[in-house]
Amino acid sequence: MFRTGLALLLGLTLLVGAAGCGSKAKETATASEAVPVEVVTATEGPISQTIIIAGKVVPKQEIALVPKVGGKVSRVAVDIGQRVKAGQVVVELDASDLKAQIAATEAAVRLQQSLQKQAEVNYQDALNNYNRIKYLYDQGGASQQQLDTARANLDRAQAAYSPAGGGSSAAQIQQAQAQLQAQRVQLANFTLTSPINGVVTARNIDPGEMASPGVPVLTIVDDSTMLVEVGLMENQINYARPGQTVEIKITATGRTYQGVIQSISPAADPRSKSYLTRIEIKNADESVKGGMVAEVTLAAQEKDKALLIPKAAIVEKLGARYVYVVTGNKVDEVKIETGLSDAEKVEVLSGIKAGQKVVIAGQNLLADGTEVQIKAGGQKQ
Repeated sequence: MFRTGLALLLGLTLLVGAAGCGSKAKETATASEAVPVEVVTATEGPISQTIIIAGKVVPKQEIALVPKVGGKVSRVAVDIGQRVKAGQVVVELDASDLKAQIAATEAAVRLQQSLQKQAEVNYQDALNNYNRIKYLYDQGGASQQQLDTARANLDRAQAAYSPAGGGSSAAQIQQAQAQLQAQRVQLANFTLTSPINGVVTARNIDPGEMASPGVPVLTIVDDSTMLVEVGLMENQINYARPGQTVEIKITATGRTYQGVIQSISPAADPRSKSYLTRIEIKNADESVKGGMVAEVTLAAQEKDKALLIPKAAIVEKLGARYVYVVTGNKVDEVKIETGLSDAEKVEVLSGIKAGQKVVIAGQNLLADGTEVQIKAGGQKQ
């Protein structure tokens, strides 16, 4: 009898204990059903929808240095990559033959000037003699023949001396001086100088080679200012205008620059159907090079005030967009309509209001009415 009572007491104790454990397990399971999430508050702010267009960098000013005369190259003063200043001598052609011709012409000018000086002396002597004979003739001290002879001598001296009188010495001086001037101009063509400040990007000639008129020997680029060329399509062209500031990312440098639209072609390219647009960027540190790839960000639409949430908050179902709004310790699944968007944010046109908290992490585990637990530090503004 004692053993039977002990067995009944032990069974009752185990039953009560099992019921207590079951209650604790249920409480734990209920607590664990709250899904941890991160939330953000919907706020109002500015937003702009952008278009990203690929382009390439080209120099704003590129000069192909071309000699006006042909000749043997005696010196090339610069090389590829070297910086030059406007007016700096960069290439010299052998001008020894022309310099010899100039020396001969200078000697001829000096000779003609000496002959002209003598013609001037002869003219002055003839004039003085004529005046003397004329005076004597007027006084009856000289004959008509003497006067005529003095006059003839004066006319010849004047003709030899005066350019207006067709003097040979004066004419020859003018001719020699004109020839000398032409030769000096030609001599200047044997020295090539840089017309701009810039950097040498190509060198096509070496000392000892023959340069030809019209064939470039050097290419010089002014890289202080560069251009980004992009082709805008018909549905993009109305978002751009000359003078507009745009954002440009250069892939090679990994940097973003501010550019200003300089020009937009009024007609589309017949092959690409795009409008060539040139955007100027300053290149003070010379890090941007011609040929680099660029990404131009063009603002298509802008709003100064819009209700904004992160793109990460949106869940798409069957072509519709939803967000989970936290109310108390539960979420409501709310359908929304969206407007403009950028890389991170999206405009909400309807469905929620400013100040409401929407889930941005953990929403894939949620359904309408799910209990949630906001992670510490998960609230973002």
